[in-house]
Amino acid sequence: MSFFNLRIRGRLYGGFGALVLFCAALAGFAVWQLGAVGTQVGSMTLQSKNAIRAGEIATELQATRRTLLRYAFDQDEASFAEAEKRLSRITDLLEEAVKTTTSEERRAAYKDAAKQVAELKTKRLALGDAMKQMLAGRNLLFTDGDKMATDVQKFVDAAEKTDFTHEANALESNVLLVRVANWRMLATRDPKGLATFKTNLGKAQQEIAVLEKADLPANLAALLAPVKASVGKYAEAFDKTAPSLLLGDELYYKAITPVIVGTIEKMDSTKAEIGQHFTKASVETEERITNTVTMQEMVAGAAVLIGLLIAFFIARGIIGPLSGLTSGMKELAGGNFGVVLPGLGRKDEVGDMAQAVETFKVKAEEKARDEAEAKVKQDQVAAKQRKAD
Repeated sequence: MSFFNLRIRGRLYGGFGALVLFCAALAGFAVWQLGAVGTQVGSMTLQSKNAIRAGEIATELQATRRTLLRYAFDQDEASFAEAEKRLSRITDLLEEAVKTTTSEERRAAYKDAAKQVAELKTKRLALGDAMKQMLAGRNLLFTDGDKMATDVQKFVDAAEKTDFTHEANALESNVLLVRVANWRMLATRDPKGLATFKTNLGKAQQEIAVLEKADLPANLAALLAPVKASVGKYAEAFDKTAPSLLLGDELYYKAITPVIVGTIEKMDSTKAEIGQHFTKASVETEERITNTVTMQEMVAGAAVLIGLLIAFFIARGIIGPLSGLTSGMKELAGGNFGVVLPGLGRKDEVGDMAQAVETFKVKAEEKARDEAEAKVKQDQVAAKQRKAD
Protein backbone atom coordinates (compact mmCIF):
# COMPACT_ATOMS: atom_id res chain seq x y z
CA MET A 1 0.00 0.00 0.00
CA SER A 2 1.33 3.39 -1.02
CA PHE A 3 2.02 6.00 1.64
CA PHE A 4 -0.37 8.42 -0.15
CA ASN A 5 -3.17 5.87 -0.05
CA LEU A 6 -3.03 5.66 3.74
CA ARG A 7 -5.55 7.40 5.90
CA ILE A 8 -4.54 10.67 7.53
CA ARG A 9 -4.06 9.02 10.90
CA GLY A 10 -1.86 6.37 9.30
CA ARG A 11 0.14 9.04 7.49
CA LEU A 12 0.67 11.00 10.69
CA TYR A 13 1.62 7.92 12.67
CA GLY A 14 3.78 6.60 9.86
CA GLY A 15 5.54 9.92 9.23
CA PHE A 16 6.24 10.72 12.83
CA GLY A 17 7.02 7.07 13.55
CA ALA A 18 9.63 7.09 10.77
CA LEU A 19 11.05 10.32 12.20
CA VAL A 20 11.16 8.82 15.70
CA LEU A 21 12.86 5.68 14.37
CA PHE A 22 15.36 7.82 12.53
CA CYS A 23 16.08 9.83 15.68
CA ALA A 24 16.34 6.60 17.68
CA ALA A 25 18.84 5.27 15.15
CA LEU A 26 20.72 8.55 15.39
CA ALA A 27 20.75 8.30 19.19
CA GLY A 28 21.91 4.67 18.99
CA PHE A 29 24.70 5.62 16.65
CA ALA A 30 25.71 8.45 18.97
CA VAL A 31 25.69 6.12 21.98
CA TRP A 32 27.77 3.58 20.08
CA GLN A 33 30.28 6.21 19.06
CA LEU A 34 30.41 7.69 22.55
CA GLY A 35 30.88 4.19 23.95
CA ALA A 36 33.82 3.66 21.62
CA VAL A 37 35.24 7.04 22.64
CA GLY A 38 34.68 6.15 26.30
CA THR A 39 36.52 2.86 25.80
CA GLN A 40 39.46 4.64 24.22
CA VAL A 41 39.49 7.29 26.93
CA GLY A 42 39.43 4.52 29.54
CA SER A 43 42.34 2.84 27.78
CA MET A 44 44.22 6.14 27.71
CA THR A 45 43.53 6.66 31.41
CA LEU A 46 44.85 3.19 32.17
CA GLN A 47 47.93 3.80 30.05
CA SER A 48 48.50 7.10 31.81
CA LYS A 49 48.28 5.41 35.20
CA ASN A 50 50.65 2.67 34.07
CA ALA A 51 53.12 5.26 32.78
CA ILE A 52 52.96 7.11 36.09
CA ARG A 53 53.37 3.80 37.93
CA ALA A 54 56.44 2.89 35.84
CA GLY A 55 57.91 6.31 36.65
CA GLU A 56 57.20 5.78 40.35
CA ILE A 57 58.93 2.40 40.23
CA ALA A 58 62.02 3.94 38.60
CA THR A 59 62.02 6.76 41.18
CA GLU A 60 61.70 4.31 44.07
CA LEU A 61 64.55 2.24 42.65
CA GLN A 62 66.77 5.31 42.44
CA ALA A 63 65.90 6.21 46.03
CA THR A 64 66.61 2.62 47.12
CA ARG A 65 69.99 2.80 45.47
CA ARG A 66 70.81 6.00 47.35
CA THR A 67 69.69 4.66 50.70
CA LEU A 68 71.75 1.48 50.31
CA LEU A 69 74.77 3.52 49.25
CA ARG A 70 74.36 5.69 52.32
CA TYR A 71 74.12 2.60 54.48
CA ALA A 72 77.15 0.98 52.86
CA PHE A 73 79.32 4.04 53.62
CA ASP A 74 77.74 5.52 56.74
CA GLN A 75 76.09 2.41 58.22
CA ASP A 76 72.95 4.47 58.76
CA GLU A 77 70.30 2.08 60.08
CA ALA A 78 67.48 4.47 59.15
CA SER A 79 68.60 4.28 55.51
CA PHE A 80 68.72 0.49 55.72
CA ALA A 81 65.12 0.42 57.02
CA GLU A 82 64.04 2.96 54.40
CA ALA A 83 65.40 0.71 51.65
CA GLU A 84 63.19 -2.13 52.93
CA LYS A 85 60.09 0.08 52.83
CA ARG A 86 60.87 1.30 49.33
CA LEU A 87 61.44 -2.23 48.03
CA SER A 88 58.09 -3.29 49.52
CA ARG A 89 56.39 -0.33 47.81
CA ILE A 90 58.06 -1.26 44.51
CA THR A 91 56.72 -4.80 44.90
CA ASP A 92 53.20 -3.47 45.45
CA LEU A 93 53.49 -1.17 42.42
CA LEU A 94 54.69 -4.04 40.23
CA GLU A 95 51.86 -6.31 41.39
CA GLU A 96 49.33 -3.60 40.54
CA ALA A 97 50.98 -3.04 37.16
CA VAL A 98 50.78 -6.76 36.35
CA LYS A 99 47.04 -6.74 37.15
CA THR A 100 46.14 -3.61 35.19
CA THR A 101 48.29 -3.77 32.06
CA THR A 102 46.70 -5.04 28.86
CA SER A 103 49.99 -5.85 27.13
CA GLU A 104 51.43 -9.32 27.64
CA GLU A 105 54.87 -7.99 26.77
CA ARG A 106 54.68 -5.34 29.51
CA ARG A 107 53.20 -7.87 31.93
CA ALA A 108 56.24 -10.09 31.34
CA ALA A 109 58.52 -7.08 31.91
CA TYR A 110 56.77 -6.29 35.19
CA LYS A 111 57.05 -9.89 36.36
CA ASP A 112 60.74 -9.94 35.49
CA ALA A 113 61.21 -6.68 37.39
CA ALA A 114 59.41 -8.24 40.38
CA LYS A 115 61.96 -11.08 40.35
CA GLN A 116 64.78 -8.53 40.29
CA VAL A 117 63.25 -6.72 43.27
CA ALA A 118 63.01 -10.00 45.16
CA GLU A 119 66.71 -10.50 44.44
CA LEU A 120 67.38 -6.97 45.68
CA LYS A 121 65.67 -7.79 48.95
CA THR A 122 67.99 -10.78 49.39
CA LYS A 123 71.07 -8.72 48.47
CA ARG A 124 69.98 -6.01 50.91
CA LEU A 125 69.95 -8.52 53.75
CA ALA A 126 73.36 -9.82 52.68
CA LEU A 127 74.67 -6.25 52.64
CA GLY A 128 73.27 -5.72 56.13
CA ASP A 129 75.05 -8.83 57.42
CA ALA A 130 78.32 -7.76 55.82
CA MET A 131 78.09 -4.28 57.33
CA LYS A 132 77.30 -5.68 60.77
CA GLN A 133 80.35 -7.93 60.54
CA MET A 134 82.44 -4.99 59.42
CA LEU A 135 81.23 -2.79 62.28
CA ALA A 136 81.91 -5.49 64.83
CA GLY A 137 85.42 -5.95 63.43
CA ARG A 138 86.06 -2.22 63.25
CA ASN A 139 85.12 -1.80 66.90
CA LEU A 140 87.68 -4.50 67.74
CA LEU A 141 90.25 -2.67 65.64
CA PHE A 142 89.73 0.43 67.79
CA THR A 143 90.24 -1.37 71.10
CA ASP A 144 92.82 -3.90 69.94
CA GLY A 145 94.74 -1.23 68.07
CA ASP A 146 94.97 0.99 71.12
CA LYS A 147 96.12 -1.96 73.27
CA MET A 148 98.66 -2.99 70.64
CA ALA A 149 100.07 0.53 70.50
CA THR A 150 100.27 0.64 74.32
CA ASP A 151 102.03 -2.73 74.53
CA VAL A 152 104.52 -1.75 71.83
CA GLN A 153 105.23 1.57 73.54
CA LYS A 154 105.92 -0.22 76.81
CA PHE A 155 108.36 -2.56 75.06
CA VAL A 156 110.11 0.34 73.30
CA ASP A 157 110.41 2.32 76.52
CA ALA A 158 111.82 -0.70 78.34
CA ALA A 159 114.31 -1.44 75.53
CA GLU A 160 115.63 2.12 75.47
CA LYS A 161 119.38 2.33 76.27
CA THR A 162 119.75 -1.42 75.86
CA ASP A 163 121.29 -3.50 73.13
CA PHE A 164 117.83 -4.04 71.68
CA THR A 165 116.90 -0.41 71.13
CA HIS A 166 117.25 -0.68 67.35
CA GLU A 167 115.12 -3.83 67.16
CA ALA A 168 112.45 -2.25 69.39
CA ASN A 169 112.32 0.85 67.19
CA ALA A 170 112.06 -1.36 64.09
CA LEU A 171 109.20 -3.27 65.69
CA GLU A 172 107.44 -0.02 66.53
CA SER A 173 107.82 1.18 62.95
CA ASN A 174 106.46 -2.08 61.52
CA VAL A 175 103.49 -2.06 63.92
CA LEU A 176 102.79 1.54 62.95
CA LEU A 177 102.86 0.50 59.27
CA VAL A 178 100.36 -2.26 60.06
CA ARG A 179 97.97 0.28 61.61
CA VAL A 180 98.49 2.69 58.69
CA ALA A 181 97.75 -0.11 56.20
CA ASN A 182 94.60 -0.91 58.12
CA TRP A 183 93.24 2.62 58.16
CA ARG A 184 94.30 3.20 54.56
CA MET A 185 92.36 0.09 53.61
CA LEU A 186 89.27 1.22 55.54
CA ALA A 187 89.49 4.73 54.11
CA THR A 188 90.12 3.87 50.45
CA ARG A 189 88.26 0.52 50.40
CA ASP A 190 90.91 -0.63 47.95
CA PRO A 191 91.15 -4.43 47.66
CA LYS A 192 94.91 -4.06 47.21
CA GLY A 193 95.03 -2.88 50.81
CA LEU A 194 94.62 -6.49 51.94
CA ALA A 195 97.97 -7.42 50.46
CA THR A 196 99.63 -4.29 51.87
CA PHE A 197 98.32 -5.08 55.33
CA LYS A 198 99.48 -8.69 55.10
CA THR A 199 102.94 -7.55 53.98
CA ASN A 200 103.37 -5.11 56.85
CA LEU A 201 101.87 -7.59 59.29
CA GLY A 202 104.39 -10.19 58.13
CA LYS A 203 107.26 -7.76 58.72
CA ALA A 204 106.02 -6.99 62.22
CA GLN A 205 105.58 -10.66 63.05
CA GLN A 206 109.00 -11.42 61.61
CA GLU A 207 110.52 -8.73 63.82
CA ILE A 208 108.77 -10.26 66.83
CA ALA A 209 110.12 -13.70 65.86
CA VAL A 210 113.66 -12.30 65.64
CA LEU A 211 113.29 -10.74 69.08
CA GLU A 212 111.92 -13.99 70.50
CA LYS A 213 115.02 -15.82 69.31
CA ALA A 214 117.31 -13.15 70.73
CA ASP A 215 118.65 -13.35 74.27
CA LEU A 216 116.27 -10.81 75.73
CA PRO A 217 116.35 -9.78 79.35
CA ALA A 218 113.51 -11.18 81.39
CA ASN A 219 111.66 -7.87 81.59
CA LEU A 220 111.77 -7.38 77.80
CA ALA A 221 110.70 -10.96 77.14
CA ALA A 222 107.75 -10.44 79.46
CA LEU A 223 106.75 -7.28 77.58
CA LEU A 224 107.21 -8.88 74.14
CA ALA A 225 104.60 -11.59 74.75
CA PRO A 226 101.67 -9.08 75.08
CA VAL A 227 102.91 -7.33 71.93
CA LYS A 228 102.78 -10.60 70.01
CA ALA A 229 99.29 -11.35 71.31
CA SER A 230 98.04 -7.83 70.52
CA VAL A 231 99.38 -8.00 66.98
CA GLY A 232 97.66 -11.35 66.49
CA LYS A 233 94.31 -10.05 67.79
CA TYR A 234 94.67 -6.92 65.65
CA ALA A 235 95.22 -9.12 62.61
CA GLU A 236 92.17 -11.19 63.49
CA ALA A 237 90.06 -8.04 63.82
CA PHE A 238 91.33 -6.86 60.43
CA ASP A 239 90.50 -10.22 58.85
CA LYS A 240 86.97 -9.81 60.16
CA THR A 241 86.61 -6.17 59.11
CA ALA A 242 88.29 -5.74 55.73
CA PRO A 243 86.74 -8.72 53.89
CA SER A 244 83.29 -7.75 55.18
CA LEU A 245 83.84 -4.20 53.98
CA LEU A 246 84.93 -5.41 50.54
CA LEU A 247 82.02 -7.85 50.46
CA GLY A 248 79.62 -4.97 51.15
CA ASP A 249 81.16 -2.95 48.33
CA GLU A 250 80.99 -5.93 46.01
CA LEU A 251 77.36 -6.51 46.90
CA TYR A 252 76.49 -2.87 46.30
CA TYR A 253 78.50 -2.24 43.13
CA LYS A 254 78.38 -5.65 41.46
CA ALA A 255 75.07 -7.12 42.65
CA ILE A 256 72.71 -4.36 43.78
CA THR A 257 73.59 -1.46 41.46
CA PRO A 258 73.50 -3.44 38.16
CA VAL A 259 70.12 -4.93 39.08
CA ILE A 260 68.71 -1.52 39.99
CA VAL A 261 70.13 0.14 36.87
CA GLY A 262 68.84 -2.65 34.63
CA THR A 263 65.39 -2.56 36.18
CA ILE A 264 65.25 1.24 35.89
CA GLU A 265 66.14 0.95 32.20
CA LYS A 266 63.32 -1.56 31.73
CA MET A 267 60.87 0.75 33.49
CA ASP A 268 62.04 3.72 31.41
CA SER A 269 61.64 1.65 28.26
CA THR A 270 58.19 0.52 29.39
CA LYS A 271 57.24 4.10 30.18
CA ALA A 272 58.42 5.25 26.73
CA GLU A 273 56.45 2.44 25.06
CA ILE A 274 53.33 3.35 27.02
CA GLY A 275 53.86 6.97 26.01
CA GLN A 276 53.93 5.97 22.34
CA HIS A 277 50.72 3.96 22.69
CA PHE A 278 49.14 6.83 24.61
CA THR A 279 50.03 9.30 21.83
CA LYS A 280 48.64 6.95 19.20
CA ALA A 281 45.45 6.37 21.19
CA SER A 282 45.12 10.11 21.77
CA VAL A 283 45.32 10.81 18.03
CA GLU A 284 42.81 8.04 17.26
CA THR A 285 40.45 9.33 19.93
CA GLU A 286 40.62 12.87 18.60
CA GLU A 287 39.93 11.59 15.09
CA ARG A 288 37.00 9.51 16.33
CA ILE A 289 35.56 12.46 18.23
CA THR A 290 35.94 14.71 15.18
CA ASN A 291 34.34 12.09 12.91
CA THR A 292 31.55 11.55 15.42
CA VAL A 293 30.81 15.26 15.66
CA THR A 294 30.85 15.58 11.87
CA MET A 295 28.63 12.53 11.46
CA GLN A 296 26.23 13.83 14.12
CA GLU A 297 25.99 17.18 12.35
CA MET A 298 25.35 15.48 9.01
CA VAL A 299 22.79 13.07 10.42
CA ALA A 300 21.09 15.86 12.39
CA GLY A 301 20.84 17.91 9.17
CA ALA A 302 19.44 14.89 7.36
CA ALA A 303 16.94 14.35 10.19
CA VAL A 304 15.74 17.93 9.91
CA LEU A 305 15.46 17.64 6.12
CA ILE A 306 13.59 14.34 6.33
CA GLY A 307 11.29 15.78 9.01
CA LEU A 308 10.53 18.77 6.81
CA LEU A 309 9.86 16.52 3.81
CA ILE A 310 7.57 14.28 5.84
CA ALA A 311 5.71 17.30 7.19
CA PHE A 312 5.47 18.79 3.71
CA PHE A 313 4.05 15.64 2.10
CA ILE A 314 1.63 15.02 4.96
CA ALA A 315 0.46 18.65 4.88
CA ARG A 316 0.22 18.59 1.12
CA GLY A 317 -1.80 15.40 1.23
CA ILE A 318 -4.23 16.94 3.74
CA ILE A 319 -4.39 20.69 3.14
CA GLY A 320 -4.80 20.51 -0.66
CA PRO A 321 -7.83 18.18 -0.65
CA LEU A 322 -9.36 20.04 2.31
CA SER A 323 -9.03 23.36 0.47
CA GLY A 324 -10.67 21.87 -2.63
CA LEU A 325 -13.42 20.36 -0.53
CA THR A 326 -14.00 23.70 1.20
CA SER A 327 -14.35 25.46 -2.16
CA GLY A 328 -16.81 22.78 -3.36
CA MET A 329 -18.88 23.18 -0.20
CA LYS A 330 -19.05 26.94 -0.79
CA GLU A 331 -20.28 26.32 -4.32
CA LEU A 332 -22.80 23.87 -2.96
CA ALA A 333 -23.94 26.38 -0.37
CA GLY A 334 -24.49 28.87 -3.21
CA GLY A 335 -26.90 26.42 -4.85
CA ASN A 336 -24.55 25.02 -7.46
CA PHE A 337 -25.47 21.34 -7.26
CA GLY A 338 -23.45 20.59 -10.35
CA VAL A 339 -20.15 21.17 -8.62
CA VAL A 340 -17.84 18.18 -8.62
CA LEU A 341 -16.39 17.67 -5.15
CA PRO A 342 -12.70 16.83 -5.08
CA GLY A 343 -11.47 13.85 -3.07
CA LEU A 344 -14.36 11.50 -3.78
CA GLY A 345 -11.97 8.79 -4.90
CA ARG A 346 -9.71 9.05 -1.82
CA LYS A 347 -9.60 6.28 0.74
CA ASP A 348 -8.81 8.50 3.71
CA GLU A 349 -10.74 10.81 6.00
CA VAL A 350 -10.83 13.51 3.30
CA GLY A 351 -12.51 10.98 0.98
CA ASP A 352 -15.01 10.17 3.74
CA MET A 353 -15.78 13.87 4.17
CA ALA A 354 -16.12 14.35 0.41
CA GLN A 355 -18.47 11.33 0.23
CA ALA A 356 -20.55 12.75 3.10
CA VAL A 357 -20.80 16.14 1.39
CA GLU A 358 -21.66 14.41 -1.90
CA THR A 359 -24.48 12.55 -0.16
CA PHE A 360 -25.64 15.81 1.34
CA LYS A 361 -25.50 17.42 -2.14
CA VAL A 362 -27.57 14.60 -3.67
CA LYS A 363 -30.16 14.82 -0.90
CA ALA A 364 -30.25 18.59 -1.14
CA GLU A 365 -30.60 18.40 -4.92
CA GLU A 366 -33.45 15.87 -4.64
CA LYS A 367 -35.16 18.01 -2.04
CA ALA A 368 -34.78 21.12 -4.14
CA ARG A 369 -36.18 19.25 -7.16
CA ASP A 370 -39.10 17.91 -5.14
CA GLU A 371 -39.82 21.37 -3.77
CA ALA A 372 -39.70 22.80 -7.28
CA GLU A 373 -42.10 20.14 -8.60
CA ALA A 374 -44.43 20.71 -5.62
CA LYS A 375 -44.37 24.42 -6.26
CA VAL A 376 -45.17 23.86 -9.95
CA LYS A 377 -48.14 21.68 -9.02
CA GLN A 378 -49.26 24.19 -6.45
CA ASP A 379 -49.02 26.96 -9.03
CA GLN A 380 -51.07 24.85 -11.48
CA VAL A 381 -53.77 24.21 -8.87
CA ALA A 382 -53.84 27.87 -8.00
CA ALA A 383 -54.13 28.78 -11.64
CA LYS A 384 -57.04 26.39 -12.13
CA GLN A 385 -58.72 27.75 -9.06
CA ARG A 386 -58.33 31.31 -10.31
CA LYS A 387 -59.67 30.26 -13.64
CA ALA A 388 -62.67 28.57 -12.02
CA ASP A 389 -63.24 31.59 -9.83
